[in-house]
Amino acid sequence: MKILLCIDKNPLLANDGLTIIILNWLTILSKQHEIFVVTVQPHGNDQELFQTHFPRITLLDWAALSDKETETSPSPVFNKFDRKIIDYYGFNYKLHSAIAYYHQSHSFDTVITFGLWLTAYTFNLKNTITVCHAIDDPLTHGWPKQHSLLRKLKTLKITFIAMCECLRFGRKHNMLLTVTDENSNALHKYTRHPNIVTIKNGVDIDTFKPSTEGDIPAVIFTGTMNYPPNIEAVQFFTQEVWPIIQQTNHNAQFWIVGRDPTQEVLALATEENNIVVTGEVANIADSLAKAWVSVAPMVVGTGIKNKTLEAWAMAKPVVTTTIATQGLKTLPDQNCFIRDSTTEIASCINKLLSSKPLREEMGSKARETVEQHYLWHSHVEKLINAINERKKK
Repeated sequence: MKILLCIDKNPLLANDGLTIIILNWLTILSKQHEIFVVTVQPHGNDQELFQTHFPRITLLDWAALSDKETETSPSPVFNKFDRKIIDYYGFNYKLHSAIAYYHQSHSFDTVITFGLWLTAYTFNLKNTITVCHAIDDPLTHGWPKQHSLLRKLKTLKITFIAMCECLRFGRKHNMLLTVTDENSNALHKYTRHPNIVTIKNGVDIDTFKPSTEGDIPAVIFTGTMNYPPNIEAVQFFTQEVWPIIQQTNHNAQFWIVGRDPTQEVLALATEENNIVVTGEVANIADSLAKAWVSVAPMVVGTGIKNKTLEAWAMAKPVVTTTIATQGLKTLPDQNCFIRDSTTEIASCINKLLSSKPLREEMGSKARETVEQHYLWHSHVEKLINAINERKKK
């Protein structure tokens, strides 16, 4: 099968949920299919590295929007309302024409677009199966739960734009993909799209594998630290949960591990409270290996949490809030603790810090869950089957 992937990320920088998906899909798909790629954002000198890493993939265009060139001349493709949506991001008609040309030249069987904003470039391609990886449902971005009015309004604006993209461009694709059944159901309510498929995240169990924990009783949170839901999670945890834990475990440390920490995240680090903000690390798995407990105290956000899958794969016990369990095969009090109140979250973490047998028991069950339900190969196989089924219609 000839497949074109239009992406706005460098998959070799697998440091957020989307790039992790793209990297693993490219790795698996390129072994069995003829894969072509167009990237639309600048990634410096990584083009040569990409081609070395993926020798079987044809790179049609790298950093197609590196000049940030946009054009505003009228186009018969878009009506006035459509243009209001695409003008939010800016639109490049040269890229639009280039993708159409690539399709005409190569006759792709399938075109997969990552990110709703790119659907404006692919929604009108003919004689191919167009697929939009919407990731999660814009309506569940959590704007009602934002604490400040300004952040609530900003999030509401993003939600509105994403909804418009779904309604105008995303739903014109033959298939929409999300990572959880909850997102798929919500997306169907307002798009009424007949073909929404859940393709769950996976985890690389060879990279993230069980290892011996370190000597320091450490609780770890991993993630991209300029992402608002992650910022709110660590603020909530450090301000409301961590003080309770320290009353019992004075020597415990809380590690916030992940790239691009904002000033408000950096400000959380204090020697007095044993809170460490590492910033970007060479290998997340090395940090996870040393930790005793992993936490996902999310208060907003959607989609499957890679931080939980990675911790599970490394046989680490996880304490999570309910909102962070979307799409996960949770076995409450077996492969994780699911709690929402500050005292209950702290109690579960203290229980784990004080009992190595409990950590090992929960970690073993977590690793078993990953091996049974979160292997990338099985999820990519489901994607290909869904595409083949769509071809028959």
